[in-house]
Amino acid sequence: MMKGVVLRYVNCEADADDLLQISFIRVVEKLHLFQNTGALGGWIRKTTVNCILGELRKNKMFLMEQEKIEYLMPIDTSFLQELDASFIVSLIQELPESYRVVFNLFAIEGYAHKEISEKLNIPENTSKSHYHRAKQMLRQLIENSEKNTVNNLNYG
Repeated sequence: MMKGVVLRYVNCEADADDLLQISFIRVVEKLHLFQNTGALGGWIRKTTVNCILGELRKNKMFLMEQEKIEYLMPIDTSFLQELDASFIVSLIQELPESYRVVFNLFAIEGYAHKEISEKLNIPENTSKSHYHRAKQMLRQLIENSEKNTVNNLNYG
């Protein structure tokens, strides 16, 4: 489970292995803080995400550019429900790092944009903008993938 969480945030296998090891150590070190009020797996996932974010900030692997929010049209993401989970993860890994981190925190981990802005030390509107752009890029990646599949079927 932890490796899956890490791979949603970084796309380099070596970085993922390093972050997994650091996260595992952090979980073991902080296990005494688990209060048995919820699922252990949820606590481990949250601890892992916090560890990943801390390491990305500390190592300057994550550079968030500040930007102005634009008027953003809502994007329908229901199409994601029909796709294979491993395919979605591979597409998420293709996103620029700042978009990928915000997308994971909002869409997968369930953080609000206000919480994301506090965790990443960015304006709330930057979080919203990055999430919107990540959804746009995912849709484009899926459409490109579908076109390639159709072309391969027609010419393959």
